[in-house]
Amino acid sequence: MVHLKRADVLLLDRKNALKNTLKMFKKYFDIETTCWESLAQRSPNLLLLH
Repeated sequence: MVHLKRADVLLLDRKNALKNTLKMFKKYFDIETTCWESLAQRSPNLLLLH
């Protein structure tokens, strides 16, 4: 999550121009996180790889 905070700080000045891009990124990140969580529940060893 640290890299997300850094990205938010770096993009503050261009926030309006990149709003849609950030929304798409957040949507993708949420999907990716959900996939990793469901995979981790089935196979906890995958957490070590991530």
